[in-house]
Amino acid sequence: IVPLNSQGKATVDFKLPQFSGSLKVMAVAWDKERTGATSQDVVVADNAVASLGLPRFLNVGDKINARLNLHNLKAQNPDFKVDISCSGPLKCSQQMVSTLKPGQRADEHFTLEANPNHGAGVGTIKLTVMNPDYNFTQEYQLAVTYPQLPLLKNYLSLVQPGESTQLKLSSEFTDINAIMVAKSLLPNVNPKAYTGQIDAQGYYSLGDLLASLESKLLYGTTLLAPKGDTTGPDGATEQDNAPDPSDATTASASAKIAPLPQPERTYQSEAELNAQIKDLIFRIVARQTGSGNFVGASPYFNCYAADMLLQAQQAGFNVNTSAIENSLSYLRNLTSDFSPYGVAAYANEILARYESI
Repeated sequence: IVPLNSQGKATVDFKLPQFSGSLKVMAVAWDKERTGATSQDVVVADNAVASLGLPRFLNVGDKINARLNLHNLKAQNPDFKVDISCSGPLKCSQQMVSTLKPGQRADEHFTLEANPNHGAGVGTIKLTVMNPDYNFTQEYQLAVTYPQLPLLKNYLSLVQPGESTQLKLSSEFTDINAIMVAKSLLPNVNPKAYTGQIDAQGYYSLGDLLASLESKLLYGTTLLAPKGDTTGPDGATEQDNAPDPSDATTASASAKIAPLPQPERTYQSEAELNAQIKDLIFRIVARQTGSGNFVGASPYFNCYAADMLLQAQQAGFNVNTSAIENSLSYLRNLTSDFSPYGVAAYANEILARYESI
């Protein structure tokens, strides 16, 4: 509320931000018996106007000609000193003097680059214009992104005690942000025994099929029997299966107290192993509906099934194209499920791993 003087007038000061354009000033006056209101547009204009023409974003490594627009509205001194600098993932440096008479305008161009050595981020462009009748400073924010989505890949390698392994990543990655190395959650596992134990319990559910497929994809050729080995699928040799010539009663008693042998799953050839994998893939795909989910499966097991089918395809096995597309479509529908029992993180991880977000 502003009091009026004896002539019914008042002076009001406004602190304006850096702004050029039109403002509306409104006033309401009243006394005990009357009231009234009025408004008026006020043009706010500096002696000159400076602005940058920038894209919405840049990709890492981009180099463009950005534009500085300078308009001398009424500055009497025609010389404008311009300084443009960048920080963060942006590179630019420009100093110039632009001569403009009142009423003239001009576009000046300068080189703006997304520093390829910095990576993605948000850069700052600082513009400073100096003139005896006009001083202007403003900072602009510009995002720098990668031309493609970040890529996440998992590599799995079985390393025997005393051995080493090497992963060559340069053929797939040009810029690596981070690498995480983790040991198996099953230390000192015996691949043949682990796979044999899974197969021994049979395939009564989708989870059984998936666990069996994962074990074979995980350990691969380590499940093959050495050449000349006569070990059967259950780990027993021909000699083990031969009749015991000793007394039948004694043999029966020995069998009751002897520990049961740990089943070991071995394959006599890679073709036999691959045939088993193909059979598991067929059984899993047969349980999929047209919507991409699997009959009777929870959201987690639907993700697990999609993950295993994609891993099988990546390993070189033929997986029905429609089954893959339906699984990816189903996963995309799960990416927004952030409920306490949601599987958005797992679904996003699978999609990122197979570049299908």
